[in-house]
Amino acid sequence: MQHVCISGRVDAARCQELLSVLELPAQTVHLDLEQVTFVDHHAIDTIRQIDQQLSHRNQRLELRHVPDAVRLALEITTRRYA
Repeated sequence: MQHVCISGRVDAARCQELLSVLELPAQTVHLDLEQVTFVDHHAIDTIRQIDQQLSHRNQRLELRHVPDAVRLALEITTRRYA
């Protein structure tokens, strides 16, 4: 298990930083979002992409300490794409 924390605004400029979790060899990656204050659609798409790629490699992404505003953005976009 690998624990990764990210903070502040997570937008297009920080997506490459998010993608770096794909290089981790851990079976489960915990992405701690407690200190995140904003996510845009680029970040949400990147989180979804990370989840899919890890799943294809029999790894798992777990989001931890997700702020309410971030959780709402993820839920809204998930419904939109479902």
